[in-house]
Amino acid sequence: MKKKLIESNIIGAHYSIKISISLFPSGKFASISDDESIKIWNINYIPIQTINNAHNEIIYNITIENENNFITSSSDKTIKFWNKKNNKFENIKILKNAHEKSIFKIILISSKSFFLVLLMTQLNYGKNLMIYINVIL
Repeated sequence: MKKKLIESNIIGAHYSIKISISLFPSGKFASISDDESIKIWNINYIPIQTINNAHNEIIYNITIENENNFITSSSDKTIKFWNKKNNKFENIKILKNAHEKSIFKIILISSKSFFLVLLMTQLNYGKNLMIYINVIL
């Protein structure tokens, strides 16, 4: 039996190509886009929060730690840490110029007092570089 792909217009969707989607433990999800925004969605595909101008350039990655925290990275060379307060996510820390090139991927290892961030960026000639950053919150 073949499965059908169902297309629909989702109200509140991004205005441009989606780059990444990540799931929260509750089933909600976050989407990022090259429109520099972050959208938090409930399980019925209804946007519950939009963060416009979350970065100054394309957002390449969103890594969710838990229901209340996530990290984003961008071609603007920043890493941003987000925390939920009063049911809305707010930026709580910015690492400016975290690398001299765009930051494509973040892998997170965390505890209550620090994040160990493994970030991936691209060097010349298509070689990838991985860097560890220890961030104390």
